[in-house]
Amino acid sequence: AYFVPPSGTTEQRGRGRGLFGGSSSTPSIREITIDFIEISTQGNAIDFGDLTDQREKLAGAGGAIRGLFAGGDVSPTTNIIDFVTIASTGNASDFGDTTNTRQDIGGAANTTRAIFFAGGGSNIIDYVTIASLGDAQDFGDLTGGTDNACGCGSPTRGIIFGSMNGSTDIEYITWATTGNSQDFGEQSISGENRMACSDSTRGIVAGGYSSPNYQNIIEFITIASLGNSQDFGDLTEIRFEPQGATSNSIRGVFAGGEGPGDNTNTIDYVTIQSTGNAQDFGDMTLRRRLGSACSDSHGGIS
Repeated sequence: AYFVPPSGTTEQRGRGRGLFGGSSSTPSIREITIDFIEISTQGNAIDFGDLTDQREKLAGAGGAIRGLFAGGDVSPTTNIIDFVTIASTGNASDFGDTTNTRQDIGGAANTTRAIFFAGGGSNIIDYVTIASLGDAQDFGDLTGGTDNACGCGSPTRGIIFGSMNGSTDIEYITWATTGNSQDFGEQSISGENRMACSDSTRGIVAGGYSSPNYQNIIEFITIASLGNSQDFGDLTEIRFEPQGATSNSIRGVFAGGEGPGDNTNTIDYVTIQSTGNAQDFGDMTLRRRLGSACSDSHGGIS
């Protein structure tokens, strides 16, 4: 005698929201603010609420209902996992802890699980079940230790784009199992601090710093296959150390970061199944970098 309306439960209706949490607005100020946007529209971000603590260099991952923010630099480094209900607004609550304290950590999710990987030079992959509360568990290992990796995925696979230490690696995991990541292919640049998002079939990675230049490159992969990334287009600005990228089933959104000389509050977007240069979406509430992003309607959510 339990009926779910065709439009979903109250918490499930109106999916399509992206969140941006944490960051550094200046070299000495870590942010607690969470912004949100409606991905299918255009316009400036709006205040959502606050994390449980000010921090930067954290990971974001979202399910259909909850957004998670993990790890980061609070000075010292933390293992906190926060959660919010994406369809509402309000401050984050405690979810649990990652298996160790890490900053420069990456995240990705499907409908059921979120993974948090790398950071602190480690090759650790943790996972949590998004619908429950509790501490992360060991999933497996990356093929090499790294910082500032980023991720996305389909309902079946999670994709991890390596960065730092000259890495061009792309690796993948299968959500339903546990175990070490496997080789997928290579990115065209060994760029640090890139950002990634996806629909259910295509993953996109953008921006970064590849010595000696900041980058505006956007590349794509087909998640169900294996192979190297291909050129998609360019961001509206060159930048690295981004706030983060997120998506719905149609659009990928890229926010914030550091360009030559200053942080930016720019939000760009692309249509994931096309190719071409990004267009202006709007602005975040702050000029931010080294943050995280998630959504309730990205490619990992079936």
